[in-house]
Amino acid sequence: MEAVGTILFCLVLRHSVSSLELTGPPVHAARLGSDTRVPCPFTVDNPPVDPNHLTILWYFQDKEILSYDNSVRTTSPRYSLSAGLLGMGIANLTISNIQIPDGGMYKCSVVYRSGMKEKEVRLDIGAPPQVTVTDKMAVVKAESVLRCSITGFYPVDIDVKWFKDTERLSDVTMDHPQRNLDKTYSVNSTVTITPTEDDRERIFSCRVYHDFLHQPLQNDFRLVYEDRISVGLIAACSVLVVILIIIILGALWWKLKPKSKAPLTVGDIVGPPKLIDGEEATLHCTVDNAPEDLCVTWLIRRAGQEQEIQTSQKREHSEEEEESLLDTSYVIKSQVVGRQYSSSLSFIPHMERHKDVTFICRGVSGHHKTEKTFNYKIIYVKPKVSKTKNRILSKPGMMTYLLSLDHFNPKNIKIVWKCGAKMTEKAASTKVSENPDKTYSVSSELDIPEEQHKDPGFRVRVTWEHESLEKSESQELNIRDSDYPWTPIVEEIQIPRLLLGSPAVLQCNISEYFPDAVTVKWMRCDGDQIHEETDDNQRITSRRAADNTYSRTASLTITPDLRTHQGAEYICLVEHPSLKTPIERRTGRLQVYGKPQMSAPIEITTADKSRVRFSLNLQKFYPEDIKISWSWEDQSGKYGLSAVETISAQDEDLTYEVTSAVQIPGYQFKDPKMKIIVEWIHKRTETSERRSLRVRDLPWRPHVGSINVSELEDGKSATLTCDISGYFPDLLSVRWFTKKDGNVTELPRQSSFHINRTYKMSEIKTRQKDNTYSREASLTFTPKISSHQGSEILCRVEHPSEERPIERSTGPLPIGLWSRSRSCGVGVVAHFGGVRVGVGIKWTDSDS
Repeated sequence: MEAVGTILFCLVLRHSVSSLELTGPPVHAARLGSDTRVPCPFTVDNPPVDPNHLTILWYFQDKEILSYDNSVRTTSPRYSLSAGLLGMGIANLTISNIQIPDGGMYKCSVVYRSGMKEKEVRLDIGAPPQVTVTDKMAVVKAESVLRCSITGFYPVDIDVKWFKDTERLSDVTMDHPQRNLDKTYSVNSTVTITPTEDDRERIFSCRVYHDFLHQPLQNDFRLVYEDRISVGLIAACSVLVVILIIIILGALWWKLKPKSKAPLTVGDIVGPPKLIDGEEATLHCTVDNAPEDLCVTWLIRRAGQEQEIQTSQKREHSEEEEESLLDTSYVIKSQVVGRQYSSSLSFIPHMERHKDVTFICRGVSGHHKTEKTFNYKIIYVKPKVSKTKNRILSKPGMMTYLLSLDHFNPKNIKIVWKCGAKMTEKAASTKVSENPDKTYSVSSELDIPEEQHKDPGFRVRVTWEHESLEKSESQELNIRDSDYPWTPIVEEIQIPRLLLGSPAVLQCNISEYFPDAVTVKWMRCDGDQIHEETDDNQRITSRRAADNTYSRTASLTITPDLRTHQGAEYICLVEHPSLKTPIERRTGRLQVYGKPQMSAPIEITTADKSRVRFSLNLQKFYPEDIKISWSWEDQSGKYGLSAVETISAQDEDLTYEVTSAVQIPGYQFKDPKMKIIVEWIHKRTETSERRSLRVRDLPWRPHVGSINVSELEDGKSATLTCDISGYFPDLLSVRWFTKKDGNVTELPRQSSFHINRTYKMSEIKTRQKDNTYSREASLTFTPKISSHQGSEILCRVEHPSEERPIERSTGPLPIGLWSRSRSCGVGVVAHFGGVRVGVGIKWTDSDS
């Protein structure tokens, strides 16, 4: 059935949406007898709520108690729900006349449109106590007991303190709490004092602390003093007066009435075999042949002194007043049947007051007096189980079972421990101690190894026998008891951001459990399919805490993809011997995100003869929501650019791909500091990225060839050429320089060749098929040996895409001689090395 429930829940979640959220506190407190509203507020994305698409289910202890689907249906008239508040997102459960059994775990389930959410709320019930001081009689310089009755409280934990003015009193005892019919508790607390005369003006207080009190509840009073001498004297005088009257009346009666033939006899007092502290006891006395003037009285003899018990009316009490029987009052009831007189004395035994007390039933008729006595040497006090813990983890790998029994009498008590399937008897450590009130307490401990607790059927039973008990009492403990303190605490699953293709770890922390026997199962719920994860993807880390409990971190590593994990739900199922049913934690529907990825660097191409196209391609992102912005920035500011985007879905992995492109005029790149900026942000992953490009990032940098140097002859015009190609945009400049003896001189751009006979620069620019530019730069000049021999010509090319100019050099210029000869006989004289040489040359018309 658990598997079927899980499948049905997954089917509902398959089409759920994240817009439905349940809020409100996990714990709600209510007062006994009041009307309360267990909170279940919820929110939707687009309020108000449409009741036609709303279903509300309330569960108590996993049983449905209320449902709403256009109308309200309940299993009890005490449950109700306000349909008028549903439009505001309030689905509170109203419970009237709260009772203690109403406390526990409630679950609110809200289904709206195609979404479903559930939330558990624990309802704590409480009732504040009522405090009454029932005994405030005291005797100066004599030990006196004050009593305070606390009734009608819940839960059972309560604390009582006694004060004299602001001084806290120490000799305080508290009885074991008794359960009332309405499941609340009542308890009595006493304090023993020895008052002095100064205490007559002091204020005594019984102060009560309880969880359902905003502040302690306190009952203040003054002592009511009883003067023993005065009371005794008045009692003696009263007795003398009564005796005198009895004598006079008896004498008259004796003369007028015939003598009774049978003597006055008082039968033995019949009472219970044992007096149990706090349990009402009744003594019976019968007088046979009772004359009409018979007077029967009950007395107490203590330490040789007798005190008559004052007669009270018959005490009728309801169960709510049951605790009032613990005071010092006595009830005497009498009945006459024929000549038999019956009398009974009812009272609540108290160990300190009735130990070694002799009860006397005395019959008096005229001058004749007869009596019977009844004595209890021991007042039995039943052992009470202490509120302290019944199990502790005293040492690693061991659980210690504890039994503490308080305030019993007499001392002898027998405690037996048994455990296991066969209830084998075990030896335990037992220690008995005496209390200040002359009662006894016992503590018994038994150590059980951790391994035995891994069996859920393992039991430990402790039995105790005492003379005050009619039969032995016992306590059986099991690891699955409702108050077992070391069941696993399982936190909600920690879910990281799930990025497509990036390994992610789901983590569930489990703590404060014992023994170390936790098993964890991970399951993936995908529509109507449930897949149990393999051990290869799981990892468990265990550790022992300082308090000897264990903790464990269970992790599952997944590599998210959209087909498998988008909308799926993971379940962490935790089992432990202390659990009747596994604890389940769910991730809710997973959301997988794909982070945009650049498939390649930004593509830069020429769009036409004057524009540059920048194109960004992003892939593998999910969901579709993405924003891309382009801008360019220079010294004057930042300006947005209009882009063209194309987005498409990829069938193979359900991700998206987008291409975004802008076109920039070429002249914008004149400034080398100008930047083109593209920025994108994926809305779900909430991460943004950007790229910036400068002119120097463009792919069309100028390619500068070597300077083409022809043969140079002295005095003959020559042209140097430098080819430049493959650049864009058309923002290139060419400058020419001469370099001689380390000195570089720029050649003027505008010079008159014919006049100055120096330099002439020219350039021929062409556009290539790929829209880049080429340029042939030339320098025409007339070399001279006298001025150019050994110098260099430099061509320096500058373009925004280059951080530094590109420079080419001719190297040292080689210049040769140039001469013209004719056909005639001429004598030429030349000087070579300081020698004058004459040569006869026949000139022709050719140049040489």
